[in-house]
Amino acid sequence: MGTVEGAGNSVTQKDYSFTGTASSSGTSYYRLKQTDFNGQFEYSDIIAIENCQKETDELIIYPNPSYGIFNIIFNGDPTQFLSMEIDNSAGEKIYFSESFQPSIDLSEMSSGNYFVHFNLDAKTITKEIVLQK
Repeated sequence: MGTVEGAGNSVTQKDYSFTGTASSSGTSYYRLKQTDFNGQFEYSDIIAIENCQKETDELIIYPNPSYGIFNIIFNGDPTQFLSMEIDNSAGEKIYFSESFQPSIDLSEMSSGNYFVHFNLDAKTITKEIVLQK
């Protein structure tokens, strides 16, 4: 389905993600192939995911919790998007954008719970995200 470049040698945890297309119904099967710089590789165990159909206006934010970078997928009608804002647990607005952002970096913020408000023409979708350091 796709390739994600690795960070190379590291002494800290690295998080990777990839979003691909899947069958809209039935069972989809996935496995990872990890390839070293010398060309050697290993496959993960195969996992089965049932019914990968996306719902209209679904907002997906991952990884959650995160160390700072959150990826955002909105599979609804993009013409309905108005704005996105993020509030801290005290209700203070810490982020606002009138254009869709596929990822946000909160690594400069304090650890804690935050609330993403995804404002559409007819409704607002709210998701809680957790920033951990």
